[in-house]
Amino acid sequence: MSPTRRRLITLASLLILGSVVAYANGVAATSSFINAVGPTQILIVWAIDNTIMLITAILFTLVADRFSRQRIINTLFLISFAAYLVLYVLLKTSSSLGNGLLLVLNDQQWLLVPLTIYALAGDVFSAAESKRLFPVLSTASLIGALLGNGLAVALARLLGSNNAELMLFNCAIMLVSLLIARNISRDATPVRRDRSSGSPLETLREGFEFVWAVPAFRYLSIIMLAVGFALNTLEYSVIAQATLAYQGADLATFYGVFRLLRMSGTFAVQSLLAPRLIKHNFFKYIFSLVPTVMSVMLALILASPTLLIIAAADGLTRMALDGIDDPERRAFLSLVPDERRGRVSTFMGGYLLTTGSVVSCIVGILTASLGHWFIGLALVSAMIGVIASIALTRSYDVSLLNYRLQRPRRRSVISDKLNF
Repeated sequence: MSPTRRRLITLASLLILGSVVAYANGVAATSSFINAVGPTQILIVWAIDNTIMLITAILFTLVADRFSRQRIINTLFLISFAAYLVLYVLLKTSSSLGNGLLLVLNDQQWLLVPLTIYALAGDVFSAAESKRLFPVLSTASLIGALLGNGLAVALARLLGSNNAELMLFNCAIMLVSLLIARNISRDATPVRRDRSSGSPLETLREGFEFVWAVPAFRYLSIIMLAVGFALNTLEYSVIAQATLAYQGADLATFYGVFRLLRMSGTFAVQSLLAPRLIKHNFFKYIFSLVPTVMSVMLALILASPTLLIIAAADGLTRMALDGIDDPERRAFLSLVPDERRGRVSTFMGGYLLTTGSVVSCIVGILTASLGHWFIGLALVSAMIGVIASIALTRSYDVSLLNYRLQRPRRRSVISDKLNF
């Protein structure tokens, strides 16, 4: 087996296992928490959760480019293993508190593990290989998501709202992931690391300045901020409407089946449509897809705010985001030089979507009783994303020639960029 294929299988396996845990936890914890306290309170938890995610992303930025990414991923798996053991004990005694903490822990893991794995993939694959192989890694995540949602539905029917036993399963997955991760560096090519000891503000400033200096990255940042706001609004709208129709285990079943169908559609889109878009050189137009789909879907919700319309709108938006936009965005970020990729990737994938979600939660708490206003603001946000995507398309070719994207360690950097 070639080194490239071995690396791909190892990284894909980690993404599958991580997605199984993340999506099973997400369905189980969300439905159990809503059954206990109601849908409006989930916005408060999300606001706290996303604020912690933002702080976590900032702290991760400080180490992402200074230490071995294999060491970072191993540490994350060990910490997750210990945390799930603690949650197992807690869920045996306090279900509401345990499920709330599970939501928070799960999202931190969901943020950091993929960020580290994709940054590591950028180390071991060239930019041209990233364009070809990152969609495969994203497909692996979707396979894990399908398995995780299916597991959540089964557990909801068997165990009801008791999620304690799921924590033991999570512990086992973390141990298996740790064993798999030990093989990553066997064929890895050494990469440049930033060993400077800058302050947190200096590190954040450097990442921000890099993104702002390259026009395509600047406009992509605006798109992601806008998408984060609108996406969180759609997710809450689904939950709020579903609680009016379902309760108890039925709510968990609906939410699990809904996410299972959404992931199945995303898998089909990524397998059938995304490769054709890349093959026909539509890469620089792909970032217009999500804000455009969002704008249309949010307009439909304003016209007919039923559960069916809201669920379909959220599903189609997620298919576009996870099936097409996400793998291409991660491949695009592989153009960033090795010594800065961790900070820039964290800024793009950790700060922006999370900040948009926090703002959406705050607005939702203030306007939860005025649903049409909440959706209307999300529509405005999505339209801002459309405008930014048009500017990105116009600046795309010029941005690839920016000197900040030069990567001296790879001799094929010029041809890699032209391939994009």
